[in-house]
Formats: sequence, C-alpha cells, structure tokens
Amino acid sequence: MLPQFQGKYVCLLGRIKSIDSAGTSFIVTTSDDQDVKVYLPEPLGDALEGIIEVIGEVTMNCEITCHNYVNFGDIDF
Repeated sequence: MLPQFQGKYVCLLGRIKSIDSAGTSFIVTTSDDQDVKVYLPEPLGDALEGIIEVIGEVTMNCEITCHNYVNFGDIDF
C-alpha cells in the first residue's frame, strides 16, 4: 500500500519490532503484518516499545522519514 503514497506524508500505526543499534531507525510492524523501516532525523533519546504512531514522508524505497511520533507503550487491544 505504501508505493501509492511515495513523496506524501502519512500517519502509520503499528508495533515496534526492532530498533537500530545507533538509534537512527526502527522497524514497525503494521496491522496487516507488513514491516516498515522508519528513519529518524536524530538518534533516539528515549527507549521505545510497543505501539507507535509515526507521521512522516514515504520515500522512493517505501520507507518513512519520520517527522513526529507518539509512543503509546506496551498496550493491548
């Protein structure tokens, strides 16, 4: 679904799967079980876990350049 939004801003909701050791990117698993790589403008200062909402721009590689995020923590639906 992301290819149709290349170059546009999106809001993505999912569960954090993994975080890069440098803290500059992480992988989010969406509700349709797709993994999306999210790049941050600067390394993380806080630990992230659980559900996250990412607002950012979809790149040509169908990754997201993050402009803002909200970490909801480890909650169940």
